[in-house]
Amino acid sequence: MKSVIKKLPWAMLALTLVIAGCAGQAGQVKESVEKAAVARVLSVTGEDLPDRVRLTIDGSAPLTYTVFRLSEPLRLIVDLADTDVTQLGDKIDVSLGNVTSVVPEQFDEEAGRIGRLEIGLSELWGYETSRVDNQIIIDFIKPVAVSEPEIAPAQAAVAVTPEEPVESPSTGMPQSGAPEVVELAVPGETTTEEANVTEAVAPVSEKPALEPATVVTKVLFYEENGHFSMELVGDGSLGKYDALNLTDPARLVVDVWGVSKGFKPRVIPVEMSGVARIRVGEHAKEGKLRFVLDLEAETVPPYVFDVRDDRLIVTLGVKGPSEITVKGTPEPVEKAVEPAVEPAAEVVPTPAIEPAAEVVPTPAIEPVAEAAPVPPPVPVISDIRYRTEEGGGAVLIIADSPVAYSVSQPDSRHLIVDLDKAKLPTRLVRSKDTRDVGGPLLALSSFNPKGKNGARVSLTYEEGTQFQVEQTGITLTVVLASPATEEAAAVPQAIPQEAPQGIKGKPAEAASRSRAQAAVSQEANGASMQATEIAKGPKYTGDLMTLDFKNADVLNVLRLIAEVSGLNIITGDNVGGKISMRMVNVPWDQALNVILETKGLGQIRQGNVVRIAPLAQIEKERNAALTAKKAQEQVEDLILKIIPLSYAKAGDVVSQLTPFLGSRGSINTDARTNSLIVKDVKRNIRKIEGLVADLDIPTPQVRIEARIVIVDESWSRNLGIKWGGHAATSGGTEIFGNAGVSDASYGGGDFAVNLPASNPTSILGVSFGSVGSFTNLDLRLSVMEQANKGKIISSPTLMVIQNQEASIEVNNPFPENRTSTSVDTEGATTTTSVSFSDIWTKLKITPQVTSNDDIFMSVSVEKDSKGQQATFENNTYTGVNSHKLDTKIIVKNNGTAVIGGVYTENKQDSKSSVPFLSKVPLLGNLFKSTAKEKNKEELLIFINASIVKN
Repeated sequence: MKSVIKKLPWAMLALTLVIAGCAGQAGQVKESVEKAAVARVLSVTGEDLPDRVRLTIDGSAPLTYTVFRLSEPLRLIVDLADTDVTQLGDKIDVSLGNVTSVVPEQFDEEAGRIGRLEIGLSELWGYETSRVDNQIIIDFIKPVAVSEPEIAPAQAAVAVTPEEPVESPSTGMPQSGAPEVVELAVPGETTTEEANVTEAVAPVSEKPALEPATVVTKVLFYEENGHFSMELVGDGSLGKYDALNLTDPARLVVDVWGVSKGFKPRVIPVEMSGVARIRVGEHAKEGKLRFVLDLEAETVPPYVFDVRDDRLIVTLGVKGPSEITVKGTPEPVEKAVEPAVEPAAEVVPTPAIEPAAEVVPTPAIEPVAEAAPVPPPVPVISDIRYRTEEGGGAVLIIADSPVAYSVSQPDSRHLIVDLDKAKLPTRLVRSKDTRDVGGPLLALSSFNPKGKNGARVSLTYEEGTQFQVEQTGITLTVVLASPATEEAAAVPQAIPQEAPQGIKGKPAEAASRSRAQAAVSQEANGASMQATEIAKGPKYTGDLMTLDFKNADVLNVLRLIAEVSGLNIITGDNVGGKISMRMVNVPWDQALNVILETKGLGQIRQGNVVRIAPLAQIEKERNAALTAKKAQEQVEDLILKIIPLSYAKAGDVVSQLTPFLGSRGSINTDARTNSLIVKDVKRNIRKIEGLVADLDIPTPQVRIEARIVIVDESWSRNLGIKWGGHAATSGGTEIFGNAGVSDASYGGGDFAVNLPASNPTSILGVSFGSVGSFTNLDLRLSVMEQANKGKIISSPTLMVIQNQEASIEVNNPFPENRTSTSVDTEGATTTTSVSFSDIWTKLKITPQVTSNDDIFMSVSVEKDSKGQQATFENNTYTGVNSHKLDTKIIVKNNGTAVIGGVYTENKQDSKSSVPFLSKVPLLGNLFKSTAKEKNKEELLIFINASIVKN
């Protein structure tokens, strides 16, 4: 035996006690309080035992601990709550078995002190933990090599005689030392079943290692066997994680390193098994994704981690992996394979050799020549596997001898195969998710049902899957046909049945006959179940059954439904009476509802337990529970909570939160710190916090780039705008079809709609379209200006919060001369001045981000233009025409909308002539010229909108 011990130096401890004795009374009181509150780790001892490596952690008081395993590098983490490990010093070199070192770390958090022991491992061994008084014992089980038994010649006998008891790694109990004799008969040919058995005991090749995950794609949670589990699914292996316990309130923090968040919710409501919610926070700078489980209990329960391929599972309420295995959940892949000796052929009626982890003491057997008759051997399951086939799949259950079995179907998605008096080794107690394998099978579980002698295999498959069970020799096969190919699946023939006209004899006999009738009906229709769709009624999914009774006892009928459905039905003394019915091929849940409605009964379901009582009693109980709940709120202590807000204004969210307060609750705001001051019972406070987490989020911002352009009509046609619609009235709210802009440099584009532009003679004919590339548009507009074909009058860029208005205004004033004459004592005085009239182009946009990241915009366009001229008192006045349009459009993120069709028409007449000669009749036309110029310009507005990610 090799032993390594690391202890606190006794000389230093003695010196500490002397100094403490010299301190004052106040110091002694303080030290005693600290010792009572925080335990200390005094030493870590390692021992190399024949079948295991044992580490013993000695504490000054009983230690509260949590153990979980991490990889890359491989290590075992022991977290000790309210414990000081600083006295152990630095790294402790161990070098025993697979244990290389022990590194103590101390974390001082606000919630308390946490001591951590990081145990370095060189190999992956199974481990067991236990606590004895002030000690924590961790045993690393040494793996035992599995050797293939040599097959002796035909009719030869092999005697296995252990020389000394061997301690079982899992139970710690010595195996029986009595000799066991097994005869192995070697046939001439190897059958398929025998080949399967040989394959089952061969070493299983490991799957190739997955790449480290970069994204957590989804979060699953569920309750199994009374324990809550959170399952994280990544795009690779989730091997780097840490956990931390927090108190006041109780929270479990799980940090997954090197991954980012690949799903939207930040708060996931749970309300299951004492877990209120799961909060998700992404810490990009630290390179981790944090999951916080808000617990309803005062303290964090024990928990374990399990890494399976691309999944990380944390289960609450269990103390170690062994407890999960007992309850039927999958044991960790890393667990050491237990040795098992399987016969290569049929076994002569003698006790089979069991795996070391499941030792059953057997009486000593006399020599072969004097062997007494022994009972038939118990079949041992050697392998359970699933394979995909064309049109479905098959589950193979392989044993060392033929197994008696029974099949039941709780509902249309589950199948239970009970293996009577069969033994299931520990290595086959597991649950597999087979969705990634393909085929109709979703999950496959195998376990030992509690209180029953035998094994059970549970299949979960897709709705509508057909099954057929076949047994050939030692192999039991469950053939599954996918719903798409159910016509090709083998359909059992219907068995004629004779419905009893009444219940005769004893109630027990009547119930037995009813169950037999229902079983026949279920088997006849199990492969071709088609639920009748009832208009505007509830959807029933239970197995079909036939009920035909006259004056039957209601309690017996309920027992029959409980037998078919697998539910546990409880009734009181006030449930009874007689009922007559005839229902053929009706789902059991529909039959139950009809019977309850007929007798004026109701049901309260909790899991798989259904309590049946009169409707009046159920209503009375509900009212009493509601009254008790309200009374409890009236006496429950109020809690004061200050909730700071980051993005929303405290005053704006009060109206949304007030309906969730209790009758004694109140909510106030502090404008200086932008916080909510909430006073209510604990349950309502949790609801308010959850709502605040959903409401206090950054408001999406939209970046808007606009180009307001005046172009020649000819150039606008050359731009290649394909309009998607036309609006000739002001104040329109219609949303028009797609449109686009083609780029001559890169070839024309394909457009969904190609409609003509608006009427060029209208004053305000507005068309709407969209542009693909805003960058290419800027290039085209730049070329336009260089060619003097138009002018960009404004190109603003701004940021605006959604549902807030952004305004862009451009003014082009034009001058006019004003002449005024005034008369005074000195005579008439003429004054000439210049005045300016405003020509406004206004654009107002209010964006809103939709759920699919499109941008909905309310757009208002105002355009002024020169109007008619009038002369008054030798002055010319020019009017201003104003036009306005309000509309709503939707564009894709980073898409560009275009608004056009606003035309301005300029007419200019010019005349030049030679004085005197131009006035000569007829010949005067040769000495004068007249020119008329007509110029039409179009206003185009391009709006590019993109969402700014926070």
